[in-house]
Amino acid sequence: MSDPVLELEHLQMHFGALHVTRDVSIEVRPGEVHALIGPNGAGKTTLISQISGQLQPHSGSVILAGENITQLSVAERARRGLSRVFQISNVIQSYSALANVVLAIIGTEDGVWWRWRPALSDTSLADRAMNALAQVGLADKAQSIASDLSYGERRALELAITLAQNPRLLLLDEPMAGVGREESGALTKLLASLKGRVSMLLIEHDMNAVFALADRLTVLIGGAVALTGPPAEIKASPLVRQAYLGEEIQAATGGAA
Repeated sequence: MSDPVLELEHLQMHFGALHVTRDVSIEVRPGEVHALIGPNGAGKTTLISQISGQLQPHSGSVILAGENITQLSVAERARRGLSRVFQISNVIQSYSALANVVLAIIGTEDGVWWRWRPALSDTSLADRAMNALAQVGLADKAQSIASDLSYGERRALELAITLAQNPRLLLLDEPMAGVGREESGALTKLLASLKGRVSMLLIEHDMNAVFALADRLTVLIGGAVALTGPPAEIKASPLVRQAYLGEEIQAATGGAA
């Protein structure tokens, strides 16, 4: 088996007396969609923030592709192939879809902002950006201003931005948040089309999307790992049903016990 893309080793974090991460160890395998689920307040977003570098754990390690990145900044982690898509769309609303992707490529590679204007006519950058837009079904929206796109299309644009940066690991923090049922289905299909090509760690409350996408799931309860396993094992776990899933599991499995 190939080495993990991401390894979390005994992460601990607290805010005063409140322990939000309790000895968490997880690994994400190459090409895997690994879902992180749990009740509200379980520490999911706090854990993602430690992986991305926005928060520093009090102890433990974050290892990306064999490199300990625990002390690296958000920008340094991004340059090593760690990309995060947030709950709220984070594109530049006044720029075209193409310009958003080109700008992201420049920022990840060298951060030389003075190249921005020439970059718009740089065919190699434009080709990379168009390829990323095509992967998410937005090739025909390349010249559209981001604010004119639907919310679901802006979420797809965020994915194009990350794909253009050739990520090793994609952190998806509730990508379905704020989208309707139809757009949620489209985003689920889009993420499914990327399986095997990029590793993903997914936080999502839409259990239909989770069970359609995840190869494995980790359940967090009270900041600690309660269980990690394939979807069938998670669905069947009495502990998980009692602590979290209940109605969501039944809805995602068509009412199966």
